[in-house]
Amino acid sequence: MIEMSDTKQMLQRARDQFERPEDVMGSLIRRRDRRERNRRLSAMALATILALVSFVALTRAFRTAELPADEPTPKPSGIFSEVGGWIVYGRPLFEKCEPSPCGNEEGIWAVDPVHPDDPNSQIQLSTGNGTPLAWSSDGSKLLILRTHNVPHRASAGSNLFVLNSDGTETRLTEGDAWIASGSFSPDGSKVVYAIPDGYGVEPPGIFVVDAAGGTPLLLLPGGDLQAPTFSPDGSKIAYLACCRSFDGNYRLRVMNADGSGSRDLSLDTLDYAGYILGLVWSPDGTRLAIDLAGDIYTIGADGSDLTLVIPHGGNPQWSPDGSRIAYDFEDVSYPPGPQLQIADAYGKNIQEFRGARSGPWNPLVQPEPEVAEVPAGSEVAGVPAESEGLSLISTLVPMVALIVLVLGAFLIRRRIRKTRSA
Repeated sequence: MIEMSDTKQMLQRARDQFERPEDVMGSLIRRRDRRERNRRLSAMALATILALVSFVALTRAFRTAELPADEPTPKPSGIFSEVGGWIVYGRPLFEKCEPSPCGNEEGIWAVDPVHPDDPNSQIQLSTGNGTPLAWSSDGSKLLILRTHNVPHRASAGSNLFVLNSDGTETRLTEGDAWIASGSFSPDGSKVVYAIPDGYGVEPPGIFVVDAAGGTPLLLLPGGDLQAPTFSPDGSKIAYLACCRSFDGNYRLRVMNADGSGSRDLSLDTLDYAGYILGLVWSPDGTRLAIDLAGDIYTIGADGSDLTLVIPHGGNPQWSPDGSRIAYDFEDVSYPPGPQLQIADAYGKNIQEFRGARSGPWNPLVQPEPEVAEVPAGSEVAGVPAESEGLSLISTLVPMVALIVLVLGAFLIRRRIRKTRSA
């Protein structure tokens, strides 16, 4: 007969051979949790990989895409395509030059202010004679003054023309009046000029005319008014008025662009200054340059601070950035006659040009010559050598991070499998 203790031991061994229901349930829950955790880890790794791949692709796309420029740099066109930033000059019909101290041939010429001694630094723009007065702000039009003899009169007459970038010309004035100067409005649509007393035109004064041609409009009637010039913002016109007496003194005045609000800009500063030949506004509108009887002065736009900057100079012309002034220097040595010189705005650091004259400065940027070149070994697709290293690093860092994450995800999965098998 089997003893009771043996029976209990047999039952205990049989029970131990089977897991309790609660142990079976716990095992199922743990397996489910492991699978869920593995799925989350796999999804996280996959999402990270996809994010990094997208990041790398976007980085390369943005780096290789062309970024739009804030503002396109204007370039000269047509017959002016090679003279961006150059000075243009010419000679009146009555000027005679011995073997070319004042130019190679008659006509309108441009000279490169950067290379005064280079024989190839001058370009002929027109075979027609004349004196260039001003450029339009877009560099597409050049205002020219041409003189002509007037029958039965001792003095000459003059008229204004616009030389266009396609080589055509537009005549702006007719008749035998004497016009000594002119100026474009900032947008190039208008030209202002003056006709003084005594030249058969009634009434004399300051006129404005469309740059495309048309009937001139009298802005300001009056006596001996000269050298009107638009301010850079187009809101005002500065000009010179003569005379308080017959001593040749002038007053610097300013009016609104429509001819209203005329007032003195200087009261006594120009008294006894002699004959005034030129008046030009600086590009930033803060000062004006004046030719006072063969000396160049600058004066504040408020009429203050009259300063002698260039003795023995005439026909002042500002550079486009306002840092320099081109002018005619009256050379007393051989060969005689005015010669182009360029100084900074304070009259220092003078450059001398033989065989050229002062004139308006083209306002545009001269494009670099187009030369086909084979990229150097240190350049790839136009990327400069100094930026190649940075480009390589910006590509390799995301790629290394991607490899590390993929490897990390693989090791995590492997560790999970080992844990499960254990």
